[in-house]
This record gives sequence, C-alpha cells and structure tokens, in this order.
Amino acid sequence: MYYHYYEYPQPHRVYPHFGVRTGQYTLIHFYGETDAWELYDLKKDPTQVKNLYGDKQYAAVIASLKKQLRGLIQEYQDEEALQLLNDSKS
Repeated sequence: MYYHYYEYPQPHRVYPHFGVRTGQYTLIHFYGETDAWELYDLKKDPTQVKNLYGDKQYAAVIASLKKQLRGLIQEYQDEEALQLLNDSKS
C-alpha cells in the first residue's frame, strides 16, 4: 500500500511524508523541514516504536522496499514524491 501525507502543519502536526506498507514492513520518508527515513518491522514491532532504518541487517529489505515505493509512486503519478525521492540524501 502506498500513501502520501502532506497536510502540514495542520491538522495533526505531522511532517509531510510518503511511504509503503507491506504485510511485514512500513518504510516512510519524511520531508520538508526534515529529511528522514524510518523502517518498522510490523511482526516484531506492531506499534512501530523501534526505527530500523540505520540497521545494516535490513539493508536488503530497505533496498527492496525503496524499489517497490518508487514503482508505486510512478504508478500513481505522484510527481512531487518522485522528485523528493530522487533528491533524498539517503
């Protein structure tokens, strides 16, 4: 599932972000005032508390999810997200 949240600062005061969620993982890219990635293993951490993005054990998972994310962004023709993904530092 692909999503893009961009209603900032109101109503929820959550930085704009987009991401992909599978049966096991959520990969999120925050942008705007921040440029940060988050990865959660939903089977081990269903409340999404421990960000695994910097964990080298998940490098292949991250690469796979980024590829899937890019494909979904292109499928839904979200040009803003595609540009942000291309500009991302990570």
